[in-house]
Amino acid sequence: MKYRSLSLFAGAVTSLMLLSACGAGDDADGGEAANDSSGEQLTVSTETQFPPMGFIEDGELVGFNVDLGEALADEMGVEIKWNESEFSQFITDVTTDRADLVLAGMLDNEERQESVTFVDFLETGFQFFTTAEIAEEHGIEEIEDFCGKSVAASRNSTYAEDIKEWSDENCGDEEISVLDTDGSPDAQLQLKQGRVEGVMQTSETISYMSSQDEEIQPIGEPITSSYYGMFVDKDDEELANRLADALENLIADGTYQEVAENWGLSNELVDEVTINLESR
Repeated sequence: MKYRSLSLFAGAVTSLMLLSACGAGDDADGGEAANDSSGEQLTVSTETQFPPMGFIEDGELVGFNVDLGEALADEMGVEIKWNESEFSQFITDVTTDRADLVLAGMLDNEERQESVTFVDFLETGFQFFTTAEIAEEHGIEEIEDFCGKSVAASRNSTYAEDIKEWSDENCGDEEISVLDTDGSPDAQLQLKQGRVEGVMQTSETISYMSSQDEEIQPIGEPITSSYYGMFVDKDDEELANRLADALENLIADGTYQEVAENWGLSNELVDEVTINLESR
């Protein structure tokens, strides 16, 4: 299968504002995939507003998750039917059988593990960024320079809690003020309009944005470390293990690395496939 190369388009912030399975590799003798399930179809929910993970470009669903999903399907010998969904619906999609699998930008955590089983596939972290103009105007070169300033962050994540924790530990009396927004696109709008000096976002999104727009300036390293996990219903242990097997095969043959590189995500790769954040 030929995977889509990283497409370039100017103005990552503007683009983002338009927004807010397995295990069957070759056997030991190099034979055909062990879990070849010809004719099987998996319905996979994903997002459409989260570049570079999943988004619409020229009317087509594209992104890292899409390319990885298609690679997993090839490895498994199955077909994928993509279901364009929303973050708030992802867990319900699999628990109510609207989808067999969700492959999207949802972090694996203990609370969500009560309903679903994750196969972790990408590392991420919460990171600050600003624009080159604002950085120069306000002297922002490192994370500590946000102390006493305002940062926008989506209320759909734990950004605000993590910013406060970091601020309490590092800023003293000049705490970072957090402006809660309806989503990441709104947070980026606040930055563009000069209402805040920075934004918190996941590291892979910032990597992608900065590759598209030289004005986007990451500040420091991520202040947290988390993992994105594709997930199935909690009771579907068989599918979770097939996905994990397939992902291990894609890591071994280099396909996983190729897909990640195409989307500028080489720094976020995992070396080991885990289920619910635990080694197999």
